[in-house]
Amino acid sequence: MVERKKKRAGKIKVRLTRDLIAQAAYEEYGGKSYETKSGKQVWKKIILWDDKTQGLGVRLLPSGKKTFILWYRNQKRQEKLLTLGDCRTLSLPQARALARTKRADVDTGGDPLEEKVLQSRSTTFEEAAAKYMEHYGHRKKSVRDDRGRLKNHLLPEFGHKPMVQISRSDVAAFHERLGQEKPYEANRNLSLISMIFKKAQLWGLIPIELRNPAEGVSKFPEKKRTRVLNLGEAARLIRAIDAEQDPRIRLAIRMYLYLGVRKGELLKLRWEDIDTERRIITFYDTKNGEDHQLRPPDEVFDLLAEAHNQRLPEADYVFWNDRDSTYLKDIRKPWNRIREKAGLTDITLHDLRRSVATWLGEMNFGSHSIKKVLNHKNIATSERYVNLAAMQTEEPLRRIGERVQEAERLAKESVSDESGGR
Repeated sequence: MVERKKKRAGKIKVRLTRDLIAQAAYEEYGGKSYETKSGKQVWKKIILWDDKTQGLGVRLLPSGKKTFILWYRNQKRQEKLLTLGDCRTLSLPQARALARTKRADVDTGGDPLEEKVLQSRSTTFEEAAAKYMEHYGHRKKSVRDDRGRLKNHLLPEFGHKPMVQISRSDVAAFHERLGQEKPYEANRNLSLISMIFKKAQLWGLIPIELRNPAEGVSKFPEKKRTRVLNLGEAARLIRAIDAEQDPRIRLAIRMYLYLGVRKGELLKLRWEDIDTERRIITFYDTKNGEDHQLRPPDEVFDLLAEAHNQRLPEADYVFWNDRDSTYLKDIRKPWNRIREKAGLTDITLHDLRRSVATWLGEMNFGSHSIKKVLNHKNIATSERYVNLAAMQTEEPLRRIGERVQEAERLAKESVSDESGGR
């Protein structure tokens, strides 16, 4: 039996200790249910008041749950009961410190319960995320990925919560849980949370002094990919490309191999961006914001000429989309078919770009030429320099063309050998 120190005017006062809180039971202190005149079933309120910290108590519930609460009177002399936290997650020393902080707030004219109510009505994460995507996120290159992260992870986890109630421990727990299976994706989600909070502060949706809960959460280490194709693998990939039925996909994957361009930039290529007289292709809306001019080998123009003859008359884009007359937004499904058929399921589309860079290095081209081919950020932006950059890509891309042509030859020889062996 837990010793009671005193009971006066229906109030139970004790010296709260960790053991007492752990052992205290609702029924032991007279807890019971009764009916009101209207027939409603209610339960007697049981609170153990601490005789050490003014206003601090532990509320015992019939379910066995126990919560720390704080009683106080605000400046209008209104009595308030503020829930501080669950006794399972908040320790007694923490509860006492929090109670003293809240009472100090009351003494200076504050009303913690009213502030909590106002906070619960403040901007939710879902509202802030919607404004973020509308006014900022839609301009990012990762807009489709960010929408997926919000839909699949962040909104189910935080969407209904007011921004001011999302703590660093909440974000850390979410990041850790997602990172057990998808560490890279967990890191991208963490960055998105941080950016949404930063923009919400900038736009006045949440207090500027509110700590960003994503700050201080350690990201999972990320290994830099080094996977590149060797010549034999390139030949297997080309055989699988030839077996693909969609001519747009066959052209796209081959152009990745020949040019090493970024996926999104290639898929947005228009017929008007191809100068057949000067033998130059210009990619607009690139990742670094600069137009990217390339002078590919003749084999690329042969592929483009073949596609041009097969195109729909109204198609402005090289890789047209039948559904909305724009361009293909995603080719993951056909790409997965191709790499599975080639037995190269560990190869990503971006690995083709890395392969081009590696092949150029093996051919003793310097980093300056490689950066021009790949359109890295530190390429000069003047119009004259961009034109010069296109000229300087001719020899590297010609050599890449020779490498791909060698893979093409190996692919054809392999098919011929298989036919002859039947």
